[in-house]
Amino acid sequence: MVKPFADAVIAMENGGHSTTPVKTQFGWHVILREDSRETSPPAFDDVKKTLLDEKRRELIMVHLTALRKKADIQIKTPAKTFDKTATANKPKSIP
Repeated sequence: MVKPFADAVIAMENGGHSTTPVKTQFGWHVILREDSRETSPPAFDDVKKTLLDEKRRELIMVHLTALRKKADIQIKTPAKTFDKTATANKPKSIP
């Protein structure tokens, strides 16, 4: 949850609702807190591989973005050429 939303939910009792709309980056919200439960964060060893993979992807994207900014990319289309064989083998129309 984003901070303004989370702060509003934490301040409420179970079964309560927000008395004023809560503004977040996603818009305005009227919140009903039905219930809450305690959860503990996962052990670092359980999420270590996922975190490393995400960080690697992030660093690769930063590197690729930097390379693209420096690159001089030019797309050139080939010059049109006349294909003599295409017209030579074409049947001629009879008037």
